[in-house]
Amino acid sequence: MTSPKKVALVAGREFMAAVTNKGFLIGLLIMPAVFAVIFALMPRLMTASSAPVSGDVAIVDPTGRVAPALRSAIRPEAIRARRERVFDRAVNTVAGPGGTAAMRGGPSPASFLGTPPDFRLVERPAPADLAAEKRGLTAPPAGGRRPLALLVVSADAIEPPAGRGYGSYDLFIPPNTDERIERELRDGLREAIVSARLAARQLDPRDIERITAVATASARPPPGSIVASRSSSSASSCSAS
Repeated sequence: MTSPKKVALVAGREFMAAVTNKGFLIGLLIMPAVFAVIFALMPRLMTASSAPVSGDVAIVDPTGRVAPALRSAIRPEAIRARRERVFDRAVNTVAGPGGTAAMRGGPSPASFLGTPPDFRLVERPAPADLAAEKRGLTAPPAGGRRPLALLVVSADAIEPPAGRGYGSYDLFIPPNTDERIERELRDGLREAIVSARLAARQLDPRDIERITAVATASARPPPGSIVASRSSSSASSCSAS
């Protein structure tokens, strides 16, 4: 019968032979280096693969209130701020509250989110010849800037008629437009319309944001206890046996 001591000696020799093997050592050292290089280069590759977008966005705004707000909402700084807010929410959803703060030692979110597009808003008088404006979306670029979209705001988008809901908008884009351009324009237009509606009622969007923002706090039961189901009238807890 083989003694445990001999088994331990044989196992020790096999282990030392494996870990001192050249292939094992190379793999042990190279794999972390490969992952480090990928982690460092991936943001650069992602941003390099998408060239910065630049072009004109025409708007027909019979209200006269959406275009000024949209001009601010589609500035590169505003787009970058919206992207970072979405990124922060996603990280905090996955990693819990404070997840974004825990990532401050890593790459900047801007390295993942890419360069914001450079939109130039061009206001068209209302009423406009929409057929001619739509044809302009497929016209050759003028002055190096290509037409990217046509936005037509409803006349009742800010002040709805009595007894009816708010109007909206129409977005026209050329064929094969990058969906990211459409998404940025829709996000910016939504922000502009909401801002104009609040301003029409003399409400500050920042006040609304502060009122509706509720910080998420982690709730954990004390050690050794189980929190019972909570009803609308009472809540109780019982000790674990």
